[in-house]
This record gives sequence, structure tokens and C-alpha cells, in this order.
Amino acid sequence: MNGLTDIHAHVVYGVDDGPRTLEESVALLEAACRNGIRQLIATSHAYPSMHAFPRERYFRHLREINFECREKRGMDIQLFSGCEIFYADVAVEQLRQRKLPTLAGTACVLVEFDPTSSAEAVKDAVRRLANAGYLPIIAHCERYNAFRRNPELFESLRAEFRVLFQMNAATIAEKVPWDLHRFRDRAFSHGWIDFVATDAHNTSGRPPLLGEAREALAKQYGEAAARRWTGENQQMIFEMPLI
Repeated sequence: MNGLTDIHAHVVYGVDDGPRTLEESVALLEAACRNGIRQLIATSHAYPSMHAFPRERYFRHLREINFECREKRGMDIQLFSGCEIFYADVAVEQLRQRKLPTLAGTACVLVEFDPTSSAEAVKDAVRRLANAGYLPIIAHCERYNAFRRNPELFESLRAEFRVLFQMNAATIAEKVPWDLHRFRDRAFSHGWIDFVATDAHNTSGRPPLLGEAREALAKQYGEAAARRWTGENQQMIFEMPLI
């Protein structure tokens, strides 16, 4: 269970609906370490159409967390910057102006949508981001009606753009409704999912479950596939320079 990489986690305190204090951030990262996570991108929420991302506070708190966890406590985890963008067209310009952090400072951006967003809206967002030179990663794709009602959207998007898809670990590690279970299995069987990530917010209701997801995937699809979804594929993100 070692060597897992989490590209979607809310661990920076005082920025979004994740931890409220430094102590809560440290507790969440201790749980991540116990779960086998060794690299983690801290993706606090960003709502570019509503308010400015608190960039200075985010990076200051991230530095504090990193010092507390790695320097003072010797925790075996690497932290990287990023955010989860609730997509709006203004996000593209804010990314260009460096007002929103990309994943680990690369060309990759984690984007989410309203669950009821249409396929056309998702496709337009992907087009705008790709044309601006970014590689969009669609967060927790299992939440969106556009994909669950029309799974072929995965393939139609990939046929036109370079776009990647992330599923939440809890969708795999925990019991879910039958329709979501069926969609999940179809998505993995058809190769539509690129990454599994925790979307962790705390140590109780939304803890890091990447290790549990990896074990479940290994039982169903084999060790090699489980490693790709939970650690190996993620390395491509760190190799995408931001121009």
C-alpha cells in the first residue's frame, strides 16, 4: 500500500470546507500517511466566478503545514500546491494571470462542475482550457449526470481533446447505490478512468481512503492496474510543464 499519490485532497486549513486549524491539517495528513499516501496535491476549492482565491493565505498555510509535518514530525509525505476549480469561463483568464494554482505548478488543472451541467457545458469548458494550453482533469466524474446518463461522453471528449478523469476513492472503497456501482465498474472496465483520489476533507466523515480503494481495485482488476490508478498514472502530472 506504499507509494500512493493523491491528486485531490482538501488538507490546507482555513481556506475552504476542509480543516479549520493547523492541528486538523496535521491530523488529516497523519491519516493520509497511514493510508499509504506519499505524495499529495493540496487542492483547496476555488470559485473564480464568486470570489478571489485566497492565494497568499493558501500558500502561507501550506508552508506551515509542510514545515510541521515534514520538518518537525518527520512525516514521509510530499506536499504540492493546487486547487479544485469550480468551472466558470473566467477561470481561464485567472489561470493565465496565475491567480489560481495549477496542480504542482504544471499545466494540469483539476476542474469540477455542477452535477447537473450538460454535456455541452462540460465539452465547452474542456475546449476553453485545452485551447489555453492546460490539461483538464475532471474531478469525481461519477458525480455528473452528463457522464452517468451518457458514458460515451468519455470517449467523445477524448477523441477531440486531451482530457483526463478522476474518480473518488470512496466510490470504490465504500458501499454505493447500485446504479453508481454499475457506472463505476463500467468506467473502469472501459478504461475511462485515469486517476483515483481521495477528495479527503477530514478524518471522520471524509477521510483518505486511497489505500482501501487500491486494495478493492487490485482484487477486481489486478495489482498492475490498481498501481496505475493510484500512483503510477499520477506521475504524468508532474511531467507537464506550465508554459
